[in-house]
Amino acid sequence: MDKDDMRGSNNAGLVTYEPGAGFPLHRHDFAQLWYVAEGECRFGDRTLSAGDMVYMEDPHFEHEMHTETGCTIVFMQYPGPTTGARPIYEGRFDGREAAEGREPDLER
Repeated sequence: MDKDDMRGSNNAGLVTYEPGAGFPLHRHDFAQLWYVAEGECRFGDRTLSAGDMVYMEDPHFEHEMHTETGCTIVFMQYPGPTTGARPIYEGRFDGREAAEGREPDLER
């Protein structure tokens, strides 16, 4: 399998959110697992702290997330066992900036 084929398969890593950062409600067809390594964030109606783990089956709506203090999340994304949809890599975890003021895509 070449590098381009692997981009749509499993991916994992660390995401560090600075104080005041977050993202809006959106949808994914792939599955995800999060582990909060440091800090604290509000995820939907829950407060996640270091040591908390969240599993999001496929498909799922990913709750709005916001952190006042900053947090680091270890994530794993993989093709959903139900949908078979692959994680979205391009433009999300490759260092490119998100489009300013863009409405969330609730169909992804």
